[in-house]
Amino acid sequence: MEILKAKKEGEPLNWEDVKKMKYTWCIASEVLRLYPPSIGAFREKTDFSGGYTIPKGWKVNNVGTNIRKPTAEYSSEEYSKIMVTNFDSAFHLSQLAHPLLKT
Repeated sequence: MEILKAKKEGEPLNWEDVKKMKYTWCIASEVLRLYPPSIGAFREKTDFSGGYTIPKGWKVNNVGTNIRKPTAEYSSEEYSKIMVTNFDSAFHLSQLAHPLLKT
């Protein structure tokens, strides 16, 4: 409700608003974990993401969907820890491949 109160009438939510919504953010994170927006990316120039250098011409392949365990097997504490340590880097790599995800 705090986010809604801070918005003008008819003003749409933005990415920063969604990140402040803990429950909604967890749902979005889970959807992106199960169905990543980018399966692979081909670098056109050298780029830096999360402290890693991705050289020009390299191929980035997100195979995380092939090595996950079912969501029901994670405790909420374990899932939160995984998302904090892994989601940001995976999401930033997907941003490199998909311009609509850039903030």
